[in-house]
Amino acid sequence: MKYCLVGAIAMMGWGMVAKAQTPVLNEMMSSNQLAHFDDFFESDDWVEIYNPGGLLDLAGHHISDDPSNLTKYTFPDSDPGSTFMTPGDHLLVWCDNDSVQGVLHANFKLSAENEGVWLTAPDGVTVLDSIVYPPQQTDVSFGRACDGCEEWVYFNVPTPESANVDEVLPTPALYLNEVLLDNSNVLIDENAELDAWIEVYNPNAFQVNLGGYTLSSSLGDTFSLPTDNPVETMVPAEGFLLLWMDGQPGQGGHHLGWSAANANQTFTLTGADGAVADTWEVQTSFSNVSFGRTTDGAPSTTWFDTPTPRVTNALLVVPPANVVINEYMTFNVNGETDDQGELEDWVEIHNKSTVPIDLAGYYLTDRLNNPTKWRIP
Repeated sequence: MKYCLVGAIAMMGWGMVAKAQTPVLNEMMSSNQLAHFDDFFESDDWVEIYNPGGLLDLAGHHISDDPSNLTKYTFPDSDPGSTFMTPGDHLLVWCDNDSVQGVLHANFKLSAENEGVWLTAPDGVTVLDSIVYPPQQTDVSFGRACDGCEEWVYFNVPTPESANVDEVLPTPALYLNEVLLDNSNVLIDENAELDAWIEVYNPNAFQVNLGGYTLSSSLGDTFSLPTDNPVETMVPAEGFLLLWMDGQPGQGGHHLGWSAANANQTFTLTGADGAVADTWEVQTSFSNVSFGRTTDGAPSTTWFDTPTPRVTNALLVVPPANVVINEYMTFNVNGETDDQGELEDWVEIHNKSTVPIDLAGYYLTDRLNNPTKWRIP
């Protein structure tokens, strides 16, 4: 499924430039694991170019991820069968930094964070089209609502080398798995606020984007999750996503537009296709005691004196080691260098105990909604 961005791209700071009847950047994926493979069966970043005009040979044109170097990659004239485009044609450029694999393999890779792509005429100066994109979710593409349209949207089902068309996925099996209605010291959100939350469990072997889904309560509350932030609305395969019931949707894609009452109620999660994913009756509990399924997705329920947000309800809770994040640097210009002599961002971890602690298996993250982003080997 593809989802429309809220507001104009330019207003959100994701700029683009396009001219009629010139080739345009039509769709892109900057974090590709399983969505699409090249001729070498590699899942690399890619950009799709669409030709809305007449016959066109891209040989001599340029594509780049750097506005200060618009000619970073020049399409060679050695393989016109690959660079020639007929009217309405779609051409896929692999951004894999592996140009030896062919003329449609550029000499750079894309970042899944904020970056941009520029398509430039053979003169090396005239920008035919560009897109500066927001952070991207793995295996979700970002493209025009229709071929050559001005509006950019997200595709849960990418459409490389074919027309950009909408596809609504059927609602899979999902479970409302755990809830904490009175949270005074268990878990803070990204804004250091203690709010009520509900956990969604995805038992499937594939990720599920909750953008466009609706969570409602029998007390009359209802909210549809936004479709312009898949990074914050995606439930990983066999994983969990917390939805904050705080009445502050401006704080992120996983923050609902209503605040949950600490009362017995029934929650219903409805898919974008209108099918009900799950209905769950919950009971009021004591402060900082969560209510959840005894095991993930089970029909039986219980109370958790130690809540288990974002992890399995069958978790054996082990007291954490006596280590803390002690210091960090996010903009290292002339400070400490790593073992390669490079100036990189860093985090310092301090052991407050009197015995050694092995950090192997611990996780570090810069996204609270993805606590297992990087595992210490």
